[in-house]
Amino acid sequence: MLAIAINVDCVYMQVLLSKYVYYFLVPPRYTTISGDTHVYANGVNKITLTCGTDSSSPPSSITWYMDGLRVTSNKNTTLTNGDYGGQLTSQELQFVPSREMDGQVVECRASNEIYSDTAASSSLSLDLRCNLSINPNIEK
Repeated sequence: MLAIAINVDCVYMQVLLSKYVYYFLVPPRYTTISGDTHVYANGVNKITLTCGTDSSSPPSSITWYMDGLRVTSNKNTTLTNGDYGGQLTSQELQFVPSREMDGQVVECRASNEIYSDTAASSSLSLDLRCNLSINPNIEK
């Protein structure tokens, strides 16, 4: 059997026609971010966000940004079988937020080596809860 690689923008990634297998190269079309962004910023509680992509071929690489600055995830990328021979990609970002991070935008971008100039992305804003500290010493 002969495998032929064809570079096209198409949802269908692998088509079997008689004796030939055609592989289609496809960028990720969208990403999603899931996780709880409504936590108390007390220096202990962690936020875990997960970025997931739709099916792409070759598999996507995920890059995280916080308020426009690139941040590194210490979690491995997970690949699962996707539609038409492609791969779904997911990765977690875990961090302990500070009060100053309230309202910051977290973004995940996904691209693959064939379509590195066309990244799919999703973003969300952190909505952190903070405890007020009140000093009970009142001067007279």
